[in-house]
Amino acid sequence: MKSGSKTKPVNNKPAERTMPFLPVFAFFIILFLQFFLMTNIIDYTVMPRLTALAIFLTAFGTWYFVKNQKNNSIHFLKPALIPVVFAMLFVIAGSMFFSINVKEGLFDLFKWLLLLGVVVFATELFTKEAEWAVILARFAVLSSLIAVVIGLVQFKLYVIDNPVALLPDGRPTIYKVEGAQSHKNLFSLSL
Repeated sequence: MKSGSKTKPVNNKPAERTMPFLPVFAFFIILFLQFFLMTNIIDYTVMPRLTALAIFLTAFGTWYFVKNQKNNSIHFLKPALIPVVFAMLFVIAGSMFFSINVKEGLFDLFKWLLLLGVVVFATELFTKEAEWAVILARFAVLSSLIAVVIGLVQFKLYVIDNPVALLPDGRPTIYKVEGAQSHKNLFSLSL
């Protein structure tokens, strides 16, 4: 070895793996929630999905903040959308004093609080992930493909292969094509 040559120290530490926060978040919001339903209640999409979203945001938030508390890299209050959502929450909370149905106002407030949670985590994750658009696009395409397959299977079973043209309540059989939603119109919106 020459006296003038310098050797670089060898780093034997394994590369630090980043947690897959954005893929987990995107999977739950785009794929899981769209197809989550409970058929044993009257409205089998809205309340189960909001409950699942609340549970997910609580668990995900705990996981995220525990993993990121060391490096103090949580910056979700910077985007301009957060104050707008807070203002909307303030208006909804204030309007509950004048409402006739306070339970409906609480339900609306709960939905907006969940939206705030989704916005907070989405902005936090998007600012840290360089490939966020690719990840979201992949999950959105996969979600759309699954919804289309469900809709085509239901259309074949309930409309094409069905010898009866009407449902027992007199509606056309096309109303049976709901996808993973509670009505055909909501299903068409999800596509």
